[in-house]
Amino acid sequence: MSGLGNKEIMAKNIRHYMELKGKDRNQICKDLGFKYTTFTDWINGNTYPRIDKIELIILELTKRI
Repeated sequence: MSGLGNKEIMAKNIRHYMELKGKDRNQICKDLGFKYTTFTDWINGNTYPRIDKIELIILELTKRI
């Protein structure tokens, strides 16, 4: 096992897909209407986004241009 908790795994995955799409925190927050500090907490593994926010992030980071 990796020893990572759910928050850390979620944070790692969000960062990974942000990098693949070439998006930074500011872009994601602007596009999805998230507070910068809240989103930062999510990608640092400090807190966990609600399921509706997870869905928005997934849709944003997996949509084709």
